Formats: sequence, structure tokens, C-alpha cells
Amino acid sequence: MIFTTLIASIIAAAGSFAWGYWQAGWETTAKWQVLFGVLWLVSAWKKWRWVSSAAALFGLFFAALGVWFGLHPGWMFAGAAFAMTAYDMVEFQLELRSLPAREDIPGRERRRVLRISILTGLGLFFVSLVIFITGRFTLDWALFLTAIVLTRLLQTVVWAKK
Repeated sequence: MIFTTLIASIIAAAGSFAWGYWQAGWETTAKWQVLFGVLWLVSAWKKWRWVSSAAALFGLFFAALGVWFGLHPGWMFAGAAFAMTAYDMVEFQLELRSLPAREDIPGRERRRVLRISILTGLGLFFVSLVIFITGRFTLDWALFLTAIVLTRLLQTVVWAKK
């Protein structure tokens, strides 16, 4: 479950940054963002833990740079939020390794993912509210939010079946 959330967060972070930069006309930077996401996915698969820290810092840097240059704030916030979620999932995996076998590890995983999902969801809600008020709410942003909500609902259904 943690690994699935990690992969989804990396894809959402890199995709959000790439789409936000692409919309602003920064095609080369958007392509680098996609490459950045692919390398981050490979590092998650190979279990190179140090890449997560560097990727989270790069994510925050790209979000700040995007906001500084007036790119769509929703895409920059989503990229930063999902980059930090991915970082948290890697750190949580390391924390789980140190727990004794008698601990309820699946329960801890579910609670951690639920907490981080609620936190990210609230952040996306408030950013969407600001975007709506400022008149920058677009169809692609609405589709992105719909995909996030549907993914969360699917995750809840899978948990309920267990």
C-alpha cells in the first residue's frame, strides 16, 4: 500500500509540474520534469532512498520557481504536495522496517495514508478555492481534481473489501 501511494505520488508530482510548466510555454522545462519523474520512479523501484530527499527539495524549488514566474498556482501546489507525500512515504517505509513483527503494520500503513490523503485533499481544496476566486480555475484542473477524488474513492473501496 505504501509503495502504491509512493508511485502514485511521484507520478502526480512530476505530472503536475510538467503540465504547469507546459501550459506556461516552458516546454523544455516540462520535458525535464517528465525525465525527473521517470528517474524518481526508477529510484523508488531500485530503493535508492537518498533520491527521495533530493527530489523533494527539487520539487519545492520547482514549485517556488513556478509561483515566482506566475505559473498556475494549483499545478505548483499539487506538484509540491505530492512530492512531499512521496518523500513521506519513503521515510515511513524506513520507519516500518525498525518496528517489531508484533506491530500492526498494515493498520499503521492505512492510517498514515489516510492522514496524508486528508491533508493533501484539504490543501487541494483550499488551493482550488483560491484559484476559483481569482478566476484561474480551468477544465484541466477540474479533471485533475476529479481523478484525485476517484482514486481516493477507489482506495477506500479496496480497503473496505479487506
